[in-house]
Amino acid sequence: MTASIHAHGVIPRTGVRKYKFTIANNDLLDNVQVTPAFIATSNQWFLVVSLPRELGRFIRVVPEKSHKGGAEARKYVGQFLRVPPSVLQAKEFVVVAMQGAADLDVDIEVDTDHPKVVEKAQQMKASPKGGAAQLGAPVTLDIDVFAVDPETKAVLASRVDARLILSPMKEMGHFAGYVALDFGNTGSTLVCSETNQSEFEVVQADEVGDVNVNEKPGPVQTALRIYGIRDPETPQQFMVYESRIGKRAMDDARDDTWLVLGAKRLLSDRRQSDANSDSEVIVLNNTPHVIRKEDPAEVFISQMLRGFFYHRQSVPEPIVVTCPTTFSESEVNRLRTTVARAFHRVLGKTAASFRPEMIDARVPMVVDEASAAAFYFAYRDFIFGPGRMPAFRYLYPNGMHMLLYDCGGGTTDLALVRLESSDAGALKISVLGRAGHRTFGGDYITEQVFRLLKARLAELQEKVEPLPAPAKLAEFLDRPENRKAINDAVPTTFDVRQSQNSEAKRRRETVMDLWKLAERFKIRLSAPTAQFCTPGPEETGLLNKLWKQLNPGQDVMPDELVEKLKVQRREVDALIDAPIVRTIEYANDLLETCLAPQSGPGGAVPGSLEVPEVHWVYLVGNASRYPRIREMLLDPQRGLRVRFLKDRLALVRPEDFKNSVAKGAIVAMKLRYQEMGMTVSWDHQVVRRLPFDVVHVTLGSVGDRVLYHTGELYSELLPRTIDIKPDPVTGRPSVREVVLSRRWPGESVAEPYVIFRFPEPVEGAYLVEYDSEDAHAFVAYPKRDGGKEDRVIADPFEVPPYLAPPQSGKI
Repeated sequence: MTASIHAHGVIPRTGVRKYKFTIANNDLLDNVQVTPAFIATSNQWFLVVSLPRELGRFIRVVPEKSHKGGAEARKYVGQFLRVPPSVLQAKEFVVVAMQGAADLDVDIEVDTDHPKVVEKAQQMKASPKGGAAQLGAPVTLDIDVFAVDPETKAVLASRVDARLILSPMKEMGHFAGYVALDFGNTGSTLVCSETNQSEFEVVQADEVGDVNVNEKPGPVQTALRIYGIRDPETPQQFMVYESRIGKRAMDDARDDTWLVLGAKRLLSDRRQSDANSDSEVIVLNNTPHVIRKEDPAEVFISQMLRGFFYHRQSVPEPIVVTCPTTFSESEVNRLRTTVARAFHRVLGKTAASFRPEMIDARVPMVVDEASAAAFYFAYRDFIFGPGRMPAFRYLYPNGMHMLLYDCGGGTTDLALVRLESSDAGALKISVLGRAGHRTFGGDYITEQVFRLLKARLAELQEKVEPLPAPAKLAEFLDRPENRKAINDAVPTTFDVRQSQNSEAKRRRETVMDLWKLAERFKIRLSAPTAQFCTPGPEETGLLNKLWKQLNPGQDVMPDELVEKLKVQRREVDALIDAPIVRTIEYANDLLETCLAPQSGPGGAVPGSLEVPEVHWVYLVGNASRYPRIREMLLDPQRGLRVRFLKDRLALVRPEDFKNSVAKGAIVAMKLRYQEMGMTVSWDHQVVRRLPFDVVHVTLGSVGDRVLYHTGELYSELLPRTIDIKPDPVTGRPSVREVVLSRRWPGESVAEPYVIFRFPEPVEGAYLVEYDSEDAHAFVAYPKRDGGKEDRVIADPFEVPPYLAPPQSGKI
């Protein structure tokens, strides 16, 4: 009787599926020459499982007992069993040594990403629906048994086949619910929620195969390691990348690979005039490749989607994506396009078949990170909180304000949100204002720990004087002579353009090892009661490696020096206080502007004596775990200007520090598309609005000229005229650059934002407008007929090529 084994859940493009089967001893024998009774008394017999080589490319048979496979098994079968060469070339073999009446315990792995699996599923879809199609795709495994008769010494043989059913062998359907991606600078989160559930599930997208079920799913480290790059077979296809993401990508330290940290930053605005603004040259394994600037972000996201395919066996389309509060419209569009292209890539489509209209279908919504977190906590604590909306209306009859302070890996985002419910069937959510700090986050804190560790190592080598008190640390570390002495002792700076030499590689390795140590120290210093940190036993290997790099010939760092390698929390605090205070100033400015007494939304309610105030403050983002941020927010002199702040600082569960943003994006999608027994209104185009004023700084007058105001839609910005004066001496055109600045809510001073660079000196009336159709940028052109033909696209004022701190060569 033919044994049948059934592999359920074989769906194309969902990774390697693993199954365990036991085929009973009786089902392994044909009972002709070899019988169960004979085998039961046999000390050794051999079993050979074979299948056509074409199938062996995506089906792997792995017996639990000791076995031979591949070329070794083929050699054994050819020499000892005298199998013809034609059969050896046509099949894959696995040889197992068995004993007595043993069953065959076997693991079978099916690579559902293999083109043959995809092709077979498409064939089955095209065929008429019948019983065979419903059963799945049958695969025949030949099972040969060989044993030696102890009396005659003759080789006895048996052959049966086992039928492996792969089902359902159907293409993935769309996920029955909502999915959100929070693509972060240092950590990224993929969250889903089924339509009929109110709970959220975090997908561990970087772990497929042998997943540790005891570990709670969490964010994926935004690290991408590329092992190989292949040009596409045809120009219509995508560039091929062999890659890995997450912690395993970070821990792999092979030289012949390319590690990309902070791929999200590669989506930031760049200068239009740069010759390499859209592509860059990468040398990997001594081979140069020209790649798109957005490709690392696209590949990282495609791997996240592949992880979703594995865990949920469905396509997370459409998906809602989050972005920093400070993202411009062009950056939002670049993010949406990258996510949509990642879908196209991972679904096996060609690059040439990608169409712009696919962006709206796949990524219909983008929510800024601070607003997304606000939506989640509004949903958790009020819409679905105790008493639900009746309790909310009782407690906040005139509405409620919540401030979100989201300190993430690379940025800090702020949002002031108002919730109001005029009757039982309606809730209105309004984002009153947004602000943010583009350079302060967890990476900045890690960088300060890195600087302290580097200086301490130099001090232990007696290459620099002892470090001063915390109040004078910044000045000490920034002093040029100290920076040189520290870097001579612990060389971590390098020229990023000089990567193919041994010294640069050594320095890169040193900086990455020291960065990993700094990350571990930062995490331990984030504990509420931690006052200092020293290396633990788990850092011994890393420390010895570092010490050997700094002191060739010394394989082990002396114990007495290890004990002195201490970082105090108050030292780190002293180095990060200034940017924390800046974020708090942003927040206070936001509150002062948006809650100033006035009639209308956000201000004093007409007919009410209530003064607008913040009712709840939510501190979120992984970096907000660091205690100094909370301490500074609560500081009476430099902290948030919110009454009773200590009581109004809301409780945030540990898992929601990072995950609340992606969960909130799902909430935003649910509020828009799902009937919930009440109407929920909010501005779906909040990321399409200016989060700041765009001003033209005019030094000749008292105040700057505001060209565009906070909250205006990019698509509705009307042309504004700027009068460019000629040189007062010669009367000829002399101006080659015009700068527009941005002013965040509550700020009195604007900062440079974009710059127009004209090829020739200009004068006269020029129109400034926002091109929302093509360039997605501000443009300027002469105010005359045909002037648009001479338009100039604005460049970001400051756009250094982004590299993560440990890869910048500057720390």
